[in-house]
Amino acid sequence: MDIERGEKRWRIFIHKAKKYVNSIGKCLDLGCGRGEFVLAGLRKGYDVFGIDVQELGIKQFEQVAHKYVTQDKANSRCILYDGSYVPFDSNTFMLVHSWFVLEHISNLAEVLREIVRVTHIGGILILDAQDARTYYEGHANIPWLPFMPKYLIPAWLKEFACEDKLDYLMNSVYYITTPEVVAILEACGCEILEMSGTPNSVLPTHTSICSEDEVIRIANEFKNSYSDTISMLFQNKNLHIIARKVL
Repeated sequence: MDIERGEKRWRIFIHKAKKYVNSIGKCLDLGCGRGEFVLAGLRKGYDVFGIDVQELGIKQFEQVAHKYVTQDKANSRCILYDGSYVPFDSNTFMLVHSWFVLEHISNLAEVLREIVRVTHIGGILILDAQDARTYYEGHANIPWLPFMPKYLIPAWLKEFACEDKLDYLMNSVYYITTPEVVAILEACGCEILEMSGTPNSVLPTHTSICSEDEVIRIANEFKNSYSDTISMLFQNKNLHIIARKVL
């Protein structure tokens, strides 16, 4: 349980939210994990809930939450759900938060529709995630080629000594982009208040790479110039969207 991380995310979230709502109301954390963000909000006196598909994180929250807030306040705050139906009534939450979770959702449009459903009209969604157009893979902390096909990933990871990330990146990370999420939210009755722009293009010709030899060559080019390009890779714009439900 990383309470400090939860507190930091909460401070950023609430600062942004107060720009757009006068009353905070109920908050939902989509993909709450172990519930650090939820605990941070509860400790500040806010009405916060979290949902996640991973049972382990929910159990960890239940085991330690009473150390930070009263048991009565912690009960049923982080809820295991099936990754489809969000187990709350429509128009329940004034604020929805999600931090680098959307890229792990295979049924993204369905889940976004659900979190819009449970958001009040006038409520705010603040979403951050990994944008597949960037040249950095945050889960492995290595450079990456946008939309790299799966048949190239093993060779790329080998060059960066990250073979242990293969199963995770192949099966638990999906390519999403800011325009894609924006289109879904708008179709579900939201207006976009803020959105990240187009990431910088580090290697415009990356789509010509289609063999293991080319992967090895390009990976080594990245490694050889790593100190010069890493700052640019980090500065690439990840997905950040603030939206208001209007319908």
